[in-house]
Amino acid sequence: WQEAARTQVFHKFGKVKKVRKRRHINVGELAAALEAERQQGLAEPDSYYMHLQDSQVSLACMLKGRSSSASLNKLLRQSIPCQLQSNNKSFLGYLRSKDNPADDPTRETEVRSPVAQPSDWWLQAEKGQFEALDAFLRSFGL
Repeated sequence: WQEAARTQVFHKFGKVKKVRKRRHINVGELAAALEAERQQGLAEPDSYYMHLQDSQVSLACMLKGRSSSASLNKLLRQSIPCQLQSNNKSFLGYLRSKDNPADDPTRETEVRSPVAQPSDWWLQAEKGQFEALDAFLRSFGL
C-alpha cells in the first residue's frame, strides 16, 4: 500500500465535513469510509477500487463486516443497501496517517503529488503481467 500512496495520483473525493458535535473517533472514521464507499458506488457501479485507510478499527470493521461496538454495527448495517446496489469490490489497505493522501484535505492542505516513480513490478502489473510482482512478494516470503 505504501507503493500506491507514494507513486499514484490521488484526488480529493467528496467534501471534508466539519463535525458539529463530539463523537468517538472510530465512529467518525467509519462513517467517512462508508460515505466514500457509497460515493464510489454511485460514481462507478460494478467496479473494483482501492480504499486505503489510516484507521485500523474502521478497516477491520469493513473487512469483517461487523464490530463489537453497537454504534459501528449500526453504521455497517445502514451501508448494506448501497453496497448491494453498487456491486463494487474494494481492495482495503492500511496506511499510517502521515502516509495517507486522503488525510491531506482534513489538514487543510492540497492532496499530495506522487513522490516517486512506480516500481517495475507495479508498471508490469498494470499491463497484466504479474511475474515481477510475484518475485517481489516472494522476496518477503509471501
